[in-house]
Amino acid sequence: GNANAPYDQRHIKGMAYTLDRLARNKNILFVVSAGNFNGSENPPVPKKSWREEYPEYLLHSESRIIDPAPALNVLTIGSLARHNATKDVQLHPDDISQLSPAIENQPSPFTRHGPSVKGALKPDLVAHGGNLASPMRYEGKQWQKVDSRLGVLACSHSFVGNTLFTEQSGTSFAAPYISHLAGRFLNQYPNSSANLVRAMLVNHASLIREIESAFSNELKKAYRKDPKTLNRDISRDVAGYGMVNEDLLYRSSENAVALMIEESIENDSHQFFELPLPPEFLRSKRASRELRISLAYTPEVRTTRIEYTATRISFRFVKGGSLDEVQKHFNHKTQATTDSRNDDAATNRTITSQTRDRCTVQSSTWQFRQCKPTEKWFVVVTRQ
Repeated sequence: GNANAPYDQRHIKGMAYTLDRLARNKNILFVVSAGNFNGSENPPVPKKSWREEYPEYLLHSESRIIDPAPALNVLTIGSLARHNATKDVQLHPDDISQLSPAIENQPSPFTRHGPSVKGALKPDLVAHGGNLASPMRYEGKQWQKVDSRLGVLACSHSFVGNTLFTEQSGTSFAAPYISHLAGRFLNQYPNSSANLVRAMLVNHASLIREIESAFSNELKKAYRKDPKTLNRDISRDVAGYGMVNEDLLYRSSENAVALMIEESIENDSHQFFELPLPPEFLRSKRASRELRISLAYTPEVRTTRIEYTATRISFRFVKGGSLDEVQKHFNHKTQATTDSRNDDAATNRTITSQTRDRCTVQSSTWQFRQCKPTEKWFVVVTRQ
């Protein structure tokens, strides 16, 4: 990626545009690193030190994702820290000369943030990519970094006469892990399209506690109130849908079941899917349960028009007594006398429909404490 050209929130161009076209025309899943932020000289970011200004500087305009990370039809991967003690600190625990800004599973100090065009969530996912430590600040070397024993295990490029393995840090080492998960999924379901693989990876991702805790409540509130990032979630702009739970990615269990379907849809139309929820899920007894719904598509793209994507596909999660009752809310002939439908149980979801509609891979999770055995739930997919 071009670290000298952070995404400017305008048209997508360069390699990102090429990948978006190839992903659609050739049914390819591209996994792209978000890019590494190594500090900025002009303007100075961070101003004093990595430790003192973490995680605020992660949101600076200089640390935005770089080409080709803004591409919409790819999976863009940010980085999480795996370890937070350097080799020297492990040998001398009382030594405070090398301290990491991030603890384990928090966003790596060098990861970049989104969003992409029109506010689409980027990166899509995060994985372990390493960490860094910095010494106490001294003049002219406030960006000096130490990463010994803070990286991830990788094959050495100079193994002859040296060592077969090495450790490295960077978003380029988080992305291959997601490629590995995608490859394993494709081995299990070899007829899957790139869209299905992308949707399933995102469907099994979540923002773990350490990601959320990296940002203070004050910082989150200020971010949501800032006119430039109004109503945006700071954790989502850095970590997207979060970290993939690979234990449930490849098979269902007694307590977690995945339903997959691939369909085509005509323009300006709706498709309705009734969820076959078992009685055990819909029982009225109070208990924690959740539903995750994910959708992926690869629209045609152009840089020569105002709208980068030629079509938009979205979904709504609604309940009703029957399919006919739900259809009335999406039928053009009856919409004049019927309220249009947004998500039901909107207060229980993790991502709003307005946020996910901007993305070509969309996901949200609904949490329930109490249900009704008579309820019927539907997913309505719309193409415009």
